Amino acid sequence: MDNLSLMTAGPTPPNPVELLGSERMGELLGRLAESYDLLVLDTPPVLVASDASILSRHVDGTVFVVRAGQTQAAALRDGLERLAAVGTHILGTVVNDPDGEVAKFTSYYGYYYNQYYEASPA
Repeated sequence: MDNLSLMTAGPTPPNPVELLGSERMGELLGRLAESYDLLVLDTPPVLVASDASILSRHVDGTVFVVRAGQTQAAALRDGLERLAAVGTHILGTVVNDPDGEVAKFTSYYGYYYNQYYEASPA
């Protein structure tokens, strides 16, 4: 796709929280922002990993993504409260996977979602 660049995360470091919250990460995102019109940071779900909360201090705004038919109202509320607690500017919410097709094609977030939903009361 023209005018689209992608940077993957690579292997998980032994200290992801320290890395994401570091001054160097802030500097990297600042340099990237100077070179690109828009940066999109994709993180694991806010209730199972601290990545979104940590990275939100480096961004102008956050789009909260929920999965149709999967994200419970309490999880939505708790996630928004967690982000608000660190001063995140919520731009809006996107509801994805309305037809339940995501699980057929990817297991990218499967580990995180399964951890959250197995630990959550029904």
